[in-house]
Amino acid sequence: MRRYFNFFLALVAIMSVACEGDNNSETNNNPKQESTFTILSDEIIHVAADGDDVLVRYAIDNPVDGEAIKSQVLNKEMISAVDCSVDNVVKISILPNPSMSPREGTVILSYANHSRNITIKQEASQYEVVDIAANQLIGTYYGENIVPGLGSYWLIFSKDGIIDGDTQPNTDFIRLDILAPLATDMENITVPDGTYVFDSNNQFAAFSILNLPNTDHMWVDENIEGWSTPLEDATMVVKGNHIEVVAYTGNKQFNLTFDGDYSLGLHKVAEHISTLTSDLVIDVSDCDVELRNHGDYWRCGYTNWVVEFVDKAGFMKGKYLVIDLLGTTADASSGYVGLYRSAGFSQDDPSRPNFGPGVFVPCVRISDDGFYLQGSMYMEYSSDGKGELQVPFTTGTIEIKDNGNGTQTIIVDVYDDAPEPNHVTLNWTGVL
Repeated sequence: MRRYFNFFLALVAIMSVACEGDNNSETNNNPKQESTFTILSDEIIHVAADGDDVLVRYAIDNPVDGEAIKSQVLNKEMISAVDCSVDNVVKISILPNPSMSPREGTVILSYANHSRNITIKQEASQYEVVDIAANQLIGTYYGENIVPGLGSYWLIFSKDGIIDGDTQPNTDFIRLDILAPLATDMENITVPDGTYVFDSNNQFAAFSILNLPNTDHMWVDENIEGWSTPLEDATMVVKGNHIEVVAYTGNKQFNLTFDGDYSLGLHKVAEHISTLTSDLVIDVSDCDVELRNHGDYWRCGYTNWVVEFVDKAGFMKGKYLVIDLLGTTADASSGYVGLYRSAGFSQDDPSRPNFGPGVFVPCVRISDDGFYLQGSMYMEYSSDGKGELQVPFTTGTIEIKDNGNGTQTIIVDVYDDAPEPNHVTLNWTGVL
């Protein structure tokens, strides 16, 4: 019954139209069609942390005169550009994700009275990205100090890290120890052009970034206390006064750029570090003490224990003693109690300690300034933070005893690197 009834209505409609005559025949034969806007690609797009350009394809039926595709970006920190200039394709540019968390952005595409949302989901970065627009490059040229025929350069990059000779709080430094062709202009020493790569095994080749303790990321906190972490990988590209560095340490990626004039200092390495002129008994009664476990800081397979005494007046204000120890296991299970002999230095690289189990790390030269020494040492500073005494621990023994009553005893019996070595001792009991 329903089918016949609809057929009857259709006949009535046809008859009605026929009776109206031909006045509207053109309109009824060609009714105006509404435009349609269809997304042909996925409306949820997944992008890697490195960023990318993605293409979104679409179709428009019955286009409207004067109308064009429009876009609106939500989260411009993630989406840098949207290009709608090509028919039926929209290009969306996504920046690298500097965060270790995933992120999401949206592009709203509209045409006439239609709109569609394109959602971009970006993966988390493996590293926290830190951009440094360095405006300072200081450093030292050591000539053929490491390898005959190659120049040894030590570079320190920062953004306003040093003002009027003073290190500034809350600043980052990237420090690189590199080998390159010998300097040719001793009046204006600069880094030779080229691409420098990280030399993890220290083959000491030209255009290499050496895997030494003074190749690191150093940061200075609000108390002007310096901390450093060795770099795990790095590259550097030098083109005249334009330098780009990408460096990795832990979970951070540093993207550093430098543009500007600079000149490195020429330095001949002093025969010894110590400024001590006689034997010394260290007194740390006015110091706070802290014991820290830095894991495999020296990347030698053994846990690094550090005992640090800091003057109650503050870091770099008075006395400072650091005892740098390597345990006997890769983890902390062996503890820190024991007798530690000096590691000495490697025969292959006299600037690198001969790491091993149950040793203390001797003082490592990073510069002739006490601020740039690492390892075991004793320092004294003036009230304005200037180094007055620096005593590297080079040979001897350091012992830590557990007294069984909650206290520990530290016995230092070492010598410095003076031509006639000075005897340096400490006998301290307290709580670590």
